[in-house]
Amino acid sequence: MKYSNVVLIGPPGSGKTSVGQILAKRSGRRFFDTDRVLEERHGVSVSEIFVSHGEAHFRQLESGILDEMSNEKWTNVVLGTGGGIIVTPGNLQKLEKLGVVICLFAPISCLLERLKTDHSRPLLASGDHGSKEQRLTELVAARESKYRMAHYTIETANLAPDDVAAEIEKLLCMSDITSKEAATGIEYSDG
Repeated sequence: MKYSNVVLIGPPGSGKTSVGQILAKRSGRRFFDTDRVLEERHGVSVSEIFVSHGEAHFRQLESGILDEMSNEKWTNVVLGTGGGIIVTPGNLQKLEKLGVVICLFAPISCLLERLKTDHSRPLLASGDHGSKEQRLTELVAARESKYRMAHYTIETANLAPDDVAAEIEKLLCMSDITSKEAATGIEYSDG
């Protein structure tokens, strides 16, 4: 790959962690997930941070992790981020400084299917399927304009994680990052 760091953003269930792990292994990079880094640093789960200190505190911790990565000039990393990391002002710019930002995206129905047995996400943890669908729809709608600011967007609904990783590898080996020659399922942003 041409770029030292790859940053994956996108809604919950879009595949950031599974794709990120595969991409890191295939490209000889280290994989980090911002949620796991926070959990390791603080000795509690993301859900516990939300319950004990609230979302605003959690978002401050996320921003601190990005500051640390930038200050220490982390290299050769694939970074999977929490779905809401982009809501904090300035975080998208921090991510862009870290590397090429790729948004993984899928329709709500696909995200719901992938998340149906996942109860670890604090903003989606309460209620039945209908309320989870409504909450996920609201989250994606509120964040979509930020997701669209990524350098690239890859639709993951009909691709296995290995295939998404392969698309990213192919994409980043292109000689000109601003090229608009699209591979199937990839949208190019001027972001």
